[in-house]
Amino acid sequence: MSEFIHKKHNVSVLLYHIVCPAKYRRAVFTPDVDEKLKEICADIALRYEIEFLEIGTDEDHVHFLVQSVPTYSRTRIVRTIKSITAKEIFRQTPDGKSIAFISNLNGIPQVWTMPASGGFPKLVTAFDDPVGFVTWSPDGNWLAFNVAPGGGFNEQIYIARPDGSELRRLTEGGKENNFLGDWTHDGKYIFFSSNRRNPASTDSYLLDIKSGERRMVAENKGTGGINEVSRDGRRAVVSRLLNRGNNNLYLIDVEDGKEALLTPPIIPIRFGSATPLFTT
Repeated sequence: MSEFIHKKHNVSVLLYHIVCPAKYRRAVFTPDVDEKLKEICADIALRYEIEFLEIGTDEDHVHFLVQSVPTYSRTRIVRTIKSITAKEIFRQTPDGKSIAFISNLNGIPQVWTMPASGGFPKLVTAFDDPVGFVTWSPDGNWLAFNVAPGGGFNEQIYIARPDGSELRRLTEGGKENNFLGDWTHDGKYIFFSSNRRNPASTDSYLLDIKSGERRMVAENKGTGGINEVSRDGRRAVVSRLLNRGNNNLYLIDVEDGKEALLTPPIIPIRFGSATPLFTT
């Protein structure tokens, strides 16, 4: 049920009915995808002034009934919802048919896959150490994940086929911490953060999955990481934490390292990890 939203200079009750079809009208909205979609929308509501009153899915499209504020244009609302839900659902199920997830079904958190339509999970990894995060490659041919030796620090990044074959460690396996981010849009690179240069900070890197070659995109004085890379691979948005509850976003030229501050420090504020929107 909608309610009036009271702001300093206005009182509003703005409702929007948004219908989003799946690409090519594919039947991808299974019960499992529907459940995941609602979890993502709940997270969006916590980070934005967008309240989801109703969410209804059919096989090839989804309906949203949302309430927002006058400062949010219709374009901004639709763009926010579409970009975040598409990215997060795609991370778990790029073709809408299979889901990858972490579970301790066998006692230790590992990577599992299962049909989005339901069924019994299949084990992908069988490490003695726990796996903490998994993400699909854009073409659905690879899974990237991080493994924490002994369940502690020094996380390492691996890739494998969805059936567990062709398992490879992409990081050196030393004492450094490697924090997995995500794939670039072309599926050629993985972006991650690591303290290999300085144990007191985390720099931002791109990792070539074929050659294993890594390239530093941004050197950070403290905690930092790549939020997103543009589709052409030329630019990256990097978040740097100044102190608790206060971070800034920077636009980095991947080739020459030139950077531009996107969030001038007017007052201490935290910018979330929502996907930046690059124009195409």
